[in-house]
Amino acid sequence: MSLTVIWILAALSSWVPPLHPGADFTRYRSIAEDVVAVAFDASEPPVFKGPHGRAKTALELAAIAALESQLRADVDDGRVRGELGEVSIFQVLLPSQTARVRLTPGGGYAYASARGDGWNYDDLITDRRKAAHVALAKVRESWKACGNLSLYTSGACSDDEPKAKHRHAYAERWLRRVPAPTTDAEAMPPS
Repeated sequence: MSLTVIWILAALSSWVPPLHPGADFTRYRSIAEDVVAVAFDASEPPVFKGPHGRAKTALELAAIAALESQLRADVDDGRVRGELGEVSIFQVLLPSQTARVRLTPGGGYAYASARGDGWNYDDLITDRRKAAHVALAKVRESWKACGNLSLYTSGACSDDEPKAKHRHAYAERWLRRVPAPTTDAEAMPPS
């Protein structure tokens, strides 16, 4: 387990202490591994710049997962969805139950019809990394359009959207208390 995965796992466990230590710890570790794998994927541009940009990106995704779903197993495995039909611990929302989403070059995403290419809700439920990739694309879009997470959390840009502020503040507080253990260059998997 990499130092960055341990760092994300510690943040997740601090924010949402496991109710069932054995089973939840194993799932939390898997969540941390998935978040780090996506944030450190060379094909994914990080949300934040600097020597710890990818680590901050991973931490932002982890904070979103923790606060959107409380890391609940029934949300993680798709038994429970959000009020609008959102799925996964990242609470990803597609425009319809039959829509598909695909990643586009440069870190964006696009929607397609049910017959199009890309991933549907079932794909996002059964593969947490796919959900994390889509969540990251939506996070990136929100930061680019709004300078914060408000587009992700509410669907519109706002300087004072409480959920957006809360999620980012969790990540920022953790980063101040427990700095990233390595630089991104040190943590990047070999290509």
